[in-house]
Amino acid sequence: MLTSTHLSEEQRKELELTSVKLTKFGVSADTTSQLFDSLVQSMGHTSEEAADMGVGMVSLAQDLKMPPKMMIEGFVESSKYLSIYGKNAFRIFKKVAAAAKATGIATGNLLDMTKQFNEYESAAQAAGSLNAMLGGDLVNSMELVSATDEERIAILQRVGAAAKQQFQGMSEANRRYQVLSLAGILKTDEATMTKMMNSSGNALEEFGKKAEESETDQQKFTKALSASTETMKKLDNATKLLAVSLGRLMDILDSFAQMF
Repeated sequence: MLTSTHLSEEQRKELELTSVKLTKFGVSADTTSQLFDSLVQSMGHTSEEAADMGVGMVSLAQDLKMPPKMMIEGFVESSKYLSIYGKNAFRIFKKVAAAAKATGIATGNLLDMTKQFNEYESAAQAAGSLNAMLGGDLVNSMELVSATDEERIAILQRVGAAAKQQFQGMSEANRRYQVLSLAGILKTDEATMTKMMNSSGNALEEFGKKAEESETDQQKFTKALSASTETMKKLDNATKLLAVSLGRLMDILDSFAQMF
């Protein structure tokens, strides 16, 4: 489970119980281990807080209509960037997760794009290149440096919208060249850049509000856990029935083959 040695036996059992519950949503034991390692060791949460946040991530996934497995894996992937925020990391992640839902871009990929704005030099270089490419003063380097990741993503969405409008009417070859150039400035790939260009500012705002209002709901978690467990049982039963049917079919084919 956790690599930390300072947890009591009771604290370990609490996290292990939550881990078992999370596996019912398709989250692997390895992922839950990484989740709690990040929350306790890197972000400074107590075991009780970490267990509660595991439940909170399922609640957030439900509110954003995302699979809990995807939500938790996204947090684990993003923790390498978010751990510097300590106990505020999950609050920031909620907004990034909302942006991921709105844009269709994974949380890790969004943070890969925004991390270059942590330093003024790289932010200024990116802002200059974007303004030269798209015209005007669309992006301000000081704004990029001082903005939160959530605000940076909103800025990038505006950049994408401006690029989409500017690239209209171009030949397919020229348009793709421009998209690739834009992706290069933002240190991402063509597919991710295309998603950003096609995203909606209204959707960012809508899902951002839902994420902000999302709260840990133990009752909702228990209900979702029950539904997920029942689904897993049905899938298991279906798999067993399929195995029996295939076994019978093989017996019939074998008997048929022996007739010749």
